[in-house]
Amino acid sequence: MEFEYHKFDLHSWLDVGKHALANSCVTRTSQFWMALKVWTEKPQVVNKALCSAKIQSKSNSVQECLSCVLNLYRTEHDLPKILVATTLSEEVAKLSSVLSCDTEIYVRDLIPKKLDRMTTLRDIVIFDKANTCAYFLPVCHLGKSTSQRGSQNFPYRIRFLQESNQNCILLQTPAKLSPEFQSSVDWLCTHLLTKLGKWSQDDESSGKLRHSLRLVQADEYSVLYQHLKEKHGKRLVKIWPESTDPQKFVYEDVAIATYLLLLWKQEAATKQLNKKQSFVDLGCGNGLLVYILTKEGHTGVGLDVRKRKIWSLYGPDVELKESSIVPSDRHLFPEYDWLIGNHSDELTPWIPVMAARSSYRCRYFLLPCCSHDFSRKFVRRDSKSSQYRDYLNYVKEIGGICGFNVEEDILRIPSTKRICFVALTRGHTEVEQTLVDERISAYIDGRTMAPPAPRDGRTTPTPAPRDAERSTSEELAAERHDEDPLSAVSCSRHIPVSKCLASASSGSNSGDVPVSKGLCGLCSTSNSRDVPVSQGLCSTSNSGDVPVSQSWAAEFEARGKVEPVRNCTKLNRDVVRRVVDMVGAELIRRGSDSDYSQLDDGRCWNRGGRRMHSVKNGM
Repeated sequence: MEFEYHKFDLHSWLDVGKHALANSCVTRTSQFWMALKVWTEKPQVVNKALCSAKIQSKSNSVQECLSCVLNLYRTEHDLPKILVATTLSEEVAKLSSVLSCDTEIYVRDLIPKKLDRMTTLRDIVIFDKANTCAYFLPVCHLGKSTSQRGSQNFPYRIRFLQESNQNCILLQTPAKLSPEFQSSVDWLCTHLLTKLGKWSQDDESSGKLRHSLRLVQADEYSVLYQHLKEKHGKRLVKIWPESTDPQKFVYEDVAIATYLLLLWKQEAATKQLNKKQSFVDLGCGNGLLVYILTKEGHTGVGLDVRKRKIWSLYGPDVELKESSIVPSDRHLFPEYDWLIGNHSDELTPWIPVMAARSSYRCRYFLLPCCSHDFSRKFVRRDSKSSQYRDYLNYVKEIGGICGFNVEEDILRIPSTKRICFVALTRGHTEVEQTLVDERISAYIDGRTMAPPAPRDGRTTPTPAPRDAERSTSEELAAERHDEDPLSAVSCSRHIPVSKCLASASSGSNSGDVPVSKGLCGLCSTSNSRDVPVSQGLCSTSNSGDVPVSQSWAAEFEARGKVEPVRNCTKLNRDVVRRVVDMVGAELIRRGSDSDYSQLDDGRCWNRGGRRMHSVKNGM
């Protein structure tokens, strides 16, 4: 849609909406500009039909802003819009004569959530600081014009007015505005002015609003999310066999999958990867995230202590395994690129450790939820912040201890726990991995209770998981015959065996390690490639007392296979309904005359009586 600016008088503005600020609040102009900045950079906070705003340019010059608009359309080879932008330039040039020298100018694209029904709107935003007003000037729709809620297809101005008795925020439009825009004007008055008024009176509310999807492109996210929602989401909602709410859990995993796919796409372009990343989802639950990522071309596996009903509906190409995961040398995944922890509960603090020790190239994505420490519930460390924020800081700290450069982002999912951590790179070289591992061990020891040492001073063996003769990572490695067994296994000091044995064969050592052994002092060159993986390439059978696999924290307790019953979730619905009806009827019967009230429509309402409930005697 091309906007005919000759129909608008940008020098004559009419008040169409007003929001009075509370007398008890002292509103500074800085708070007003902070509120407007939120509306400019994060319009989706108010307009739920939008996905985000993409800022194309930011400057202090009108001419620089207009040049940006024209260059964008020249790049897009859109001649009609170049002509529109040229006309707009003339109008803005006239407007610039009344602007102050203190201006801040944005060119932004308003990206809708549903690109199949709505179009992206490009506009120019001018903050006139001296005159405490902001102009919002639409340029054109980037695509076929459609009617959409909250899409301001006309110029408007927001002004902060300081009066003697009360401050207020005004919404203004050009005089003689066409009636076709009235619905959009009403929306701005009802929704936007109210929000701006709230933010202008509360410095913390506007200051604490943080950008989501910082690590991916919001416009690409909107397109891919809608695609995956149509491709996978709607069908899965219809066939969902679990007792959980499919509207929440299906679309939440669709959103997480969208984020990961875009993150991995950017990583592949940056690192020039020639194949798609592989992954392990630890504590995969319903397995939906594994399903979507697999269907989109990524090789991966999901592990969980308990099989779900929906697993059987995904098909044989989706790899899901029922397995108990104990943080130890037996549960490392050197053949995979990414470890995923999506609400992984007791495994959450261990995932950075497992990623660090799996291989130097292993990365992780973590979405923390319940607060767990290495071997117990997390105990708050900072009373000045919320328990959630305190735990997030702790999880991020673990990532730093493990040598990762951890980035924090906010997902767009239907959950109150939306903050995730992404570890794309390391802060140390591969040569320093042994030193980092020693630091990790010391940190874990400081956070857990060390098991009592035997009187003879020997290490107490930790038994392997009862439900498996060999570890999950060993099973996965055994199933992939194309993997080099030397590159897929690490020794007890977490040095890749291929490097460790290469060191032994070359004769390099630190002085106190026999030449026949590798860097760890345990890997013997006599171990050949035909040694069974289940026995381990770094067997320490010569010591007799130290098992091949040890738990990194003796007090760690994996989740049980049987899900605990909560409240009445396992009771038959008819039983619950009958009990509720019986209780309701008894309470109504106990109502006295004083418990009756007259409704406005003439009916009588029985508020019911009371009955004391005793745990000992029952109802």
